[in-house]
Amino acid sequence: MILIIGSTGNIGKHVVSYLKTQNIPFKEGLYQPKVMSESKVSFDFLEPKTFSYALKDVTKVFFVRPPQLGNPKDIYPFLDYCKTHRIEQVVFVSLLGVEKNPIPPHAKIERYMRKNHLPFTFIRPSFFMENLIHPHGRDIKERNQIIVPAMKSKTSFIAAKDIGHVCAEVLIHTKNHLNQAYTITGPEALNYEEVATTFSKHLNKKITYTNPSMKTYQKHMESLGFDQGYVKVTKLLYMMTRLGTAKKVTDQVEQLLKRKPMRLDDFIIENKEIWT
Repeated sequence: MILIIGSTGNIGKHVVSYLKTQNIPFKEGLYQPKVMSESKVSFDFLEPKTFSYALKDVTKVFFVRPPQLGNPKDIYPFLDYCKTHRIEQVVFVSLLGVEKNPIPPHAKIERYMRKNHLPFTFIRPSFFMENLIHPHGRDIKERNQIIVPAMKSKTSFIAAKDIGHVCAEVLIHTKNHLNQAYTITGPEALNYEEVATTFSKHLNKKITYTNPSMKTYQKHMESLGFDQGYVKVTKLLYMMTRLGTAKKVTDQVEQLLKRKPMRLDDFIIENKEIWT
């Protein structure tokens, strides 16, 4: 049995759909589920009392760090419980480039799992295409602008669907992927000027990239209601992007799924109504 933590999120919902197509048994760990059942259980990283029931009959775990938990130590008690519960595999969605950057919380979670000898599979995706829906979709729709402090750096955007399917695949075929880390990306690296041009082509309106300073970006995001902790983490990620950490393109998705990953053009076409 697989425990999917965050099954309604951008990635988790695609893990679930893929497992269903393969008839793989799983249960969903949800924060305050509307209905409790054997397949949908309550789970909260900050509430250890939820761990036992969530892990009942479970041998494998999938999780993404919730964005509101900026301190990786909030995750450690659950990982400790997985260790005592003799979980056979923990699939963690990490971040592209963390093997060279010890600062992001993802890197600290990876190190903690290695240190405690948890059987892991790390999935290290590049920036989600879904970031262009949330948190940046409102700017594209209402202001006809992309407001991120990435300067002229390139990003190999990847769709959450591709990430989710990769995660499901390594959960299904555990033995082939234990204690491995996979860097997964989309098929091309684009700078945000090119992203804006791609949006303009498909939305039939001019989208511009404003290339703000870090200070301007922070003020803007806070004006939209994002808390300081979240903005701080995203600033760090964009600082890494400026240094070229997000431009890498790999063929790992194609190797693992036997198909090519989604292109940004197709993602925009598929979700066009969100920005119009």
